[in-house]
Amino acid sequence: MSALQQLYAQFRADTFDNSFPQLFTDAELKVWFNEAEVEAAIRMKLLRENSNVLLTQFDIRAGTMDYAVDSRMFEIVYASMVSKGSDGMLPHIMAITSAEEMDGVKPFWRTVPSRPGGIIHYDSSLRVDHIPDTEYTLHAEGYRLPIATMDTIAIAEVRATGSFTLTGGSSGSVSAVEVNDLDILGSAVAFITDLTTTAAALVTQINLNQNKYVASSVGAVVTLTDIATAGSLHNGYAVAVTATGITATTVAFSGGIDRVVTSPEINGMHHRHLIKWVLHRAYERPDAETFDPDKSARSLKQFEDYFGVRPDASMRKKSNASQPHRNVCYP
Repeated sequence: MSALQQLYAQFRADTFDNSFPQLFTDAELKVWFNEAEVEAAIRMKLLRENSNVLLTQFDIRAGTMDYAVDSRMFEIVYASMVSKGSDGMLPHIMAITSAEEMDGVKPFWRTVPSRPGGIIHYDSSLRVDHIPDTEYTLHAEGYRLPIATMDTIAIAEVRATGSFTLTGGSSGSVSAVEVNDLDILGSAVAFITDLTTTAAALVTQINLNQNKYVASSVGAVVTLTDIATAGSLHNGYAVAVTATGITATTVAFSGGIDRVVTSPEINGMHHRHLIKWVLHRAYERPDAETFDPDKSARSLKQFEDYFGVRPDASMRKKSNASQPHRNVCYP
């Protein structure tokens, strides 16, 4: 019996819901237990992320200040940055700041090209505090939601793939390979001997330049595959190739299926307390046989006693922009 099935069984024992027809369906319990884990992760910041590149790595481009943040990464608490191609160099530590603070200390930060020194984390995006003067790699750490959805039957992740085929031409170069408007090539690759050799050179350059996709080639066909990261939201990628003297046909990414797990990702010591959230949701359901506002409120209180009160949107915004306080001495 999986951990989720054990939670179902304990819930039904607590609610005396073991006779058929059951008052609460497995489909309802699945939704509520997934909600419970999300609520627990937000309230107590149980899941810290520092390694999944889909959530923590940002390819900073010259002239571009704004970047999308994965919806599961709800708070960034640390960020550092290195210049592209500067392997072995120590990273620059980034300040976690706000637009209001930047307006006070550097009024022209939105218009000055420079190496960024801080980030602003909005609800679903990240903005660097200067117009980037060149390309950088930014690494972030913070707190996230569970990666995968729970169900009683596990489903393995299927990695999405996309490809492009080099055709025509006997000279020229490929200057960019973009996935959803983000160049993963880094620098141009010139035509080498024939299209098969050129495709192999492109694969080498792509794999050196980034680590969100794995590139491979067969003949003149280059295939890009998502990294295996459990729940990478990988459907819908668009591949585009910019070249001179060489033409390329492309296809969109397809075939991605997110992973499904049978146990909460949070530590097992917390699992039984998730039932309190499910009891709260079950007893607030507007049904003549199950609706009990007192039991619902009592169960929510027990859940909050263990995991804490959920921060509202205003508190989350302030948290994303909070800064350590420092004493400053003035002569």
